Amino acid sequence: MLMQVFEYSDEEIDYLKQRDPKLGVVIDRVGHVDISINENVFESIVISMISQQISKAAADSILKKLSNRFGGLSAGDICKCDAKALRECGLSERKASYMLGLGKAIVDGIVDFSNLSNLSNEAVIAELVKLKGVGVWTAEMTLIFSLGRKNIFSWRDLGIRKGLMKLNECNELSQIDIENYRAIYSPYCSIASFYLWKICHRK
Repeated sequence: MLMQVFEYSDEEIDYLKQRDPKLGVVIDRVGHVDISINENVFESIVISMISQQISKAAADSILKKLSNRFGGLSAGDICKCDAKALRECGLSERKASYMLGLGKAIVDGIVDFSNLSNLSNEAVIAELVKLKGVGVWTAEMTLIFSLGRKNIFSWRDLGIRKGLMKLNECNELSQIDIENYRAIYSPYCSIASFYLWKICHRK
């Protein structure tokens, strides 16, 4: 896997601290967060697909089994196997079906991954959700963790919602609240999200 680090600087941090002093306290406490990004979009989507609704440990175990068995996570590798082989690596029947469909879609050129970096955030999401099993959340995670986009606010993400509720000591958020925070953090919503995820996992 080709991994790099999501790049952001004091400019983005200072902006977020000014816009949301409560988040600023968290930023000062946590410091700079090193976030790895995988520039291989197919791998990034596969990892997001595998990780949905299971623990990180379980997802890591499945990824290791897939890599060991098939020698990699390319579309060509996936297309060489069948659903039974994928299930034997720990994938559910539904996820195995989605992954096979994803591999075929890439091989058949339904989505041109090489051109995604030239598209707007909205256009990337529109392209990726053409793929069965890829919803808006997976597309948003791809924008952050593969394309390194700085202004993605995935309000559907439970960790972000929990982080916001912990930050503001409340038990629920309306859609208006979500949109207000999107406006506050823009154009650096992705960086704000890194700290909201930290808050969510804080005991």
